[in-house]
Amino acid sequence: MQNRTLTAVSELTDALGRARTLDDVYSAALDALQRSLGVDRSSVLLFDESAFMGFVAWRGISDAYRAAVNGHTPWTPESVKPEPVLVSDAEKDSSLTKYLPVFRAENIRALGFFPLNYRDHVIGKFMLYYAEPHEFTADEIEIAKTVAGQIAFGVARIRAEQALAGERTRLYEMVSHVPGMVWETVGKPGNQPVTFVSDGIRDLTGYEPQDWFRNPQFWNDRLVDFDAASFGADMQRGAADGSTQVHEFRVRRRDGRAIWAQARSSHRYDGDRIVTRGVTVDITAQRFLDEASAVLASSLDYKATLQRVADLAVEYLGAACTITVNNSQGGAEHRAKAGDPAGGDSLRMPLTAAGRDLGSLELCCDDPDMAAELARRIAYAVDNARLYREAQEANRAKDEFLATLSHELRTPITATLGWASMLRMGVVSPENMELAIETIERSTRAQAKLIDDILDVSRIVAGKLQLTLAPVHLPAVVQAAVDAIRPSIDENDLNLELDFEPLNGVPTGDGGRLQQVIWNLLSNSVKFTPPGGTIKIKIEQRASHTVTIAVSDTGRGIPKSFLPLLFERYRQADSGASRPHGGLGLGLAIVKSIVEMHGGSVSVFSEGEGKGATFTIALPVVTAFTSSPLPPLQQPALSLHGISVLVVEDDDATRGMLAAVLQSYGAEVRAADSARSAVEALMKARPSVILSDIAMPGEDGCAFLMRIRSGAVDRCADVPAIALTAYAAPEDRDRILKSGFAYHLSKPVDPATVVATVRQALAN
Repeated sequence: MQNRTLTAVSELTDALGRARTLDDVYSAALDALQRSLGVDRSSVLLFDESAFMGFVAWRGISDAYRAAVNGHTPWTPESVKPEPVLVSDAEKDSSLTKYLPVFRAENIRALGFFPLNYRDHVIGKFMLYYAEPHEFTADEIEIAKTVAGQIAFGVARIRAEQALAGERTRLYEMVSHVPGMVWETVGKPGNQPVTFVSDGIRDLTGYEPQDWFRNPQFWNDRLVDFDAASFGADMQRGAADGSTQVHEFRVRRRDGRAIWAQARSSHRYDGDRIVTRGVTVDITAQRFLDEASAVLASSLDYKATLQRVADLAVEYLGAACTITVNNSQGGAEHRAKAGDPAGGDSLRMPLTAAGRDLGSLELCCDDPDMAAELARRIAYAVDNARLYREAQEANRAKDEFLATLSHELRTPITATLGWASMLRMGVVSPENMELAIETIERSTRAQAKLIDDILDVSRIVAGKLQLTLAPVHLPAVVQAAVDAIRPSIDENDLNLELDFEPLNGVPTGDGGRLQQVIWNLLSNSVKFTPPGGTIKIKIEQRASHTVTIAVSDTGRGIPKSFLPLLFERYRQADSGASRPHGGLGLGLAIVKSIVEMHGGSVSVFSEGEGKGATFTIALPVVTAFTSSPLPPLQQPALSLHGISVLVVEDDDATRGMLAAVLQSYGAEVRAADSARSAVEALMKARPSVILSDIAMPGEDGCAFLMRIRSGAVDRCADVPAIALTAYAAPEDRDRILKSGFAYHLSKPVDPATVVATVRQALAN
């Protein structure tokens, strides 16, 4: 080759070595072709991904020419050992006949096609154009091939570098989205400089990647209490067996705060060096949550554990923390604080569990997910502790209730048994006879009241307390309750004031249950008001749709601390053995439940101990009318002369008592101790009324009466029947009445009520 040609090829080699883009390669190639071969017109074409040969660089040819011949090529990418195609005169080459108009327009007479080969593939070509016929010499062909090889290598290198750069970009973008810091070190054990570290080092430590590259000891200098020897042994073991190593340690950030980090790394030998790649993430929040959870679970005393959690927030996160736990009224029951929140933004999270608002968490941090999780765990711990405390208090209240129940039952039983034994022995003097009878009656009624309260609470808890709804005349209901408790009022020397204002409406409710409510409130006032005190009942209509009944007294009052607990079951302000008043602590709970079943509400007010109390019931009014006092009921004289009663009762004592009561009012009584005996008695004579127990051995009262109603005994199918039973629940009453009984009396029962019911059964 001539010196000029050699110089051009050498310059092309140098230019391609410095080329950074494909355009640099194309420009150097066209320059080299012009200098080495003396051509003014040339072009470079490359195959694209679809094997289309297209122009990428050119000199001296028009756009029209390129458009006309674009895509033409004598080779494919898979052509084997392609050789240059040389056209000395296009006018004489029959294979190019269809392109002659284009050649003539472009003033092209001779052409040279030179393939660009790289690793046994054709990646493109370059073209030489001549205006006159041209015979290519061997030197020209050799030079062109040399230039083609240089161009092909330059194009392939730039493409490979671009692909590598793209892959690096892709991998870097992937790494940049990996939480934490991705890193690589390469070297012998004990001397492994970092070869790669992702930008995650900024978030993790506050330092830049360059800080580690500049200082080989950078990472070791950041570690706190790190066991380097143990890590080195694990690294070599991992390189030997391919296992992944996991280490947790503390790292000192640029701002001075020590965080907890976890590194997961893999290791492999590369000759005598170890290549280590890993990911290090901040686990401070998780470590904090784990330890906070352990603290919260360590004790049910959340006032102590919450302070420790607040201290941990400062220790782990450097974050001020305030935990507020609310009481049932929404005020702060307890507050745990740690750190100084001044100048920092804080996250406020509610403490909620089972739909209840328990308080709030304020944490100076920028991780809302972690704060929300901490709030959830605190709320769960507080709720569990409260539930446990409530369960303990409930158990204690029930224990106290059972002790109180035992006392309340044994006390009247003692008097009853005592007087009954004295009566049996005949040692009761005539002057004490009335006292004995009165004591036995009062004690029995007290026990019956206790049993009724217990059963009512049981029905309330089970949701089985039922109301018989009808328009209710409140003054009459209140008056009936007053009449029932009047003896106790007089006995305790109390003043009673009644203030019944006219009502423009009437509530719908269960008169019996509302009378029970008023009786309970009056009984409460009588119990806690000293002699000479005053009880006042006021009925008024404060709003068009609400009527209120207020029961006030000048008694001992209620401690303010106990007011929120007053209507809870088994609760008494004084439940000790030295308490001056009896009772089970059920009455006010029953009052609240019955009133709320009527769609109303009950409230209490007391200024404190020694200042009396006022209970106020509010009931909805649904029917407008102007109330007026009811005329007093006329009680007819009770007489059972000429009436025959069949008493069916398996208990001897009760059967004897009923027979004696009925006979004392003039009735003729026959008694049976079972359903079978009752049938035999009916076959002998038809009674006027049947008075029957329900729970009896063999056949119960319901089955017995259904058999009678079906005609099992002649002329007795329509005999009026009264049930006298300990089955007192509303559902029991319904079942008994459906079996054929006309009346339902629950034990214990006043003898006068039995006599009156017998008379009523005959009247109907």
